[in-house]
Amino acid sequence: MAITTPEILWGAAATTSNSYQVFTTEITPDLTTGTDGIASKVITTTSLNGKKVMMGIDVTSAYSDVAGEVTLQLSADGLNWTSNYATVIADSNPNETGIKYGIVDLTSVEVPFYRLVFNSAGNNVGTSGNLRFKYIVPPSS
Repeated sequence: MAITTPEILWGAAATTSNSYQVFTTEITPDLTTGTDGIASKVITTTSLNGKKVMMGIDVTSAYSDVAGEVTLQLSADGLNWTSNYATVIADSNPNETGIKYGIVDLTSVEVPFYRLVFNSAGNNVGTSGNLRFKYIVPPSS
């Protein structure tokens, strides 16, 4: 089991009427091996520090019917990652398309780099699914 980091870019933020910013990646490519995990591109912002943040995935093509967790990892340098800092979604039901969110408590976190990971546990999710990573930045206080 490996965690792959495809070249999927984060798009520009969409701002909601109440000043939340929604970020979404491009669609991930198919996995080569069904037990691999997929990591998002690095989230390079300190605007998540000290907040509770909604994070998740948008399954655009279904994976196999197994528990596909979504986790958050942290880094001080954008290269070396913690093991899973937080479980965002314990089972994202990757065999069902659609958007799935969880809330991550980052109120005691001060780091410059984050990344989301789908299937870090190495369950066999298959090779035919696709997703987009998502996160929502609350407005500044």
